[in-house]
Amino acid sequence: MKYVLVTGANGFIGSHLVEKLVAQKIRVKCLVRKTSDLKWLNGLDVDLVYGDITSIDSLEAAVKDVDTVFHIAGKTKAKTEESFYIINSTGTLNLLKAVIRSNPRINRFIFISSMAASGPATENQPVKETDKCFPMSYYGASKLAAEEAVLAFSLKIPVTILRPSVVFGPRDRDVFNVFKFVSKGLRPKFGFGRRVFSSIYIDDLVNGIILSAHKKNAAGKTIFLSTYQMVSWTDFTREIADVLGKKTITLFVPVTLAFIISIFFELAAFLKGRETIINRQKILEMRQKYWVCDVSRSKNILGLNPAVPMKKAIENTAEWYKREKWL
Repeated sequence: MKYVLVTGANGFIGSHLVEKLVAQKIRVKCLVRKTSDLKWLNGLDVDLVYGDITSIDSLEAAVKDVDTVFHIAGKTKAKTEESFYIINSTGTLNLLKAVIRSNPRINRFIFISSMAASGPATENQPVKETDKCFPMSYYGASKLAAEEAVLAFSLKIPVTILRPSVVFGPRDRDVFNVFKFVSKGLRPKFGFGRRVFSSIYIDDLVNGIILSAHKKNAAGKTIFLSTYQMVSWTDFTREIADVLGKKTITLFVPVTLAFIISIFFELAAFLKGRETIINRQKILEMRQKYWVCDVSRSKNILGLNPAVPMKKAIENTAEWYKREKWL
């Protein structure tokens, strides 16, 4: 890689990827909107190009001359099902079309999807890339539709699809809600029974993304990215409490109550003209007990292994939240 494009460059995952690429002396072009908050990119030697993935014409300058595209831009929360598809699916298709028009000899198009596209696993059987997909939310379904668009172009350009599991780390605002609860002395427990999930720290995720661009045999593949293979919700919140030095009580939230609470969050967000990650769609995902993926491909093809133990990753994240006065 010599010159790459990163969409969603100003976001949580995108900004960390840009930092790592710049540190490796790789020239980076960042696709941002005129209204984008660029605070995580400040001070980085990057080329900014303004555009919107909903407009093909605005993307041609972005994809021109680069050898690799890292497509991260997407919508994780929206008011309507249509909004998810416009950004996640149609937006990805627009970017692919722009590549074919302006840069058909590109080395690789890497799409950052999500485990939400595959849906959950069954007990003691991690979901594999070859399994049939059963997304549980509009977000997951829109990401799966985007994957299908990417695969449709795989005979024209080399593509790789990456499906991260739950991602956490500095700058993240979603898992941050868990840290915030624990900091107040509460460890939320959702529904009855044990819930387990695969997760990945942002540094490991960025390493996996970059490795996928270097590995020739990653072309044409869909690959799950996870380094903490099977983490129970109870253990994860307990580790956060330990790192924060907090004595906590367990806050049990039945699924039915969670649905009711999510309706109020959606209503409050609607009245403020905002979107919220705490919604009925998210509850549909959270009620599943096994969000666990098989990591054979990420190990065998990418050679990805955790560079940071989970407790250290939680410590790093908590320290950043405190330093930025989020906690």
